[in-house]
Amino acid sequence: MSLLSINKKIVNITLILLTSYLTVHLLHLGFIYSCAYLIDVPDLSFYFAYVDYNVEEYTGWSRLRVILLFGMPTAMMLFSALVFWIIMSKFSFKDNSKVKLFLLWSIITCLSFVIADFISAPFDKHGVSVVADWFYIKKEVLFIFSLLFWAIIPIIGWYYSKTFMRIAYSRKQLLTKWTRINFLAETILLPFLMVTVIFAILLIIYPGYNVDYYLSIDFIRFVVIISIFLFVMGFNFHKRYVGIKRNRELEELNYSFVFVAIISFAVVYLTLFII
Repeated sequence: MSLLSINKKIVNITLILLTSYLTVHLLHLGFIYSCAYLIDVPDLSFYFAYVDYNVEEYTGWSRLRVILLFGMPTAMMLFSALVFWIIMSKFSFKDNSKVKLFLLWSIITCLSFVIADFISAPFDKHGVSVVADWFYIKKEVLFIFSLLFWAIIPIIGWYYSKTFMRIAYSRKQLLTKWTRINFLAETILLPFLMVTVIFAILLIIYPGYNVDYYLSIDFIRFVVIISIFLFVMGFNFHKRYVGIKRNRELEELNYSFVFVAIISFAVVYLTLFII
């Protein structure tokens, strides 16, 4: 496999991961916006980095409305992961590797939003931690839930460890534990680290969003995803038999796909920046 082909594959996968994370990110903001609109929160605005609304002037709080605004978006991310999983079962890496990889990462990203919300609940006031306050749930209980959700990460890594290896394009990449780890690090982990940096920059430079928000919310989500993938690599360290069928779709650079992906991303970002 030439260096040029590897670079093309990295470009393809990076764009797929970026598109997947952007889709889930906007989907989550869409859920927040819809729930806030449903309970008629004042001064509601949809931005790229966050949904803004006036909490101080809202007087219609009740336990149900708190659940809708701060708990329902997280629950909907879990539901979205299920929907993506059902759709993904209709595709294969043999015939639709790009679509399959997009859906696979969308599932993991949705799950990371759910897990991150719970593991950060004992330490930050957003999402399910606000719901917990309204129901007088103690910090100790939240901390136990946080540990339980940390424990879900290796389970997800184990479940998808074989799935990730099915994007391999040669049996040589399955021969030893080191070839499997090298393949996963080069073709998946490296592109995702690039996506992490790109998305972090876009969020931090966004007006009204700062490093503190990023570290308490989005950074935790990236940590969860990377943790899941490290477990994927760990479970592939030992011999795992998977069936692969060579597909050159990820090795070929589709300039139309690259152009449309970049332009679409820029339009979404700038549109939500301007309004």
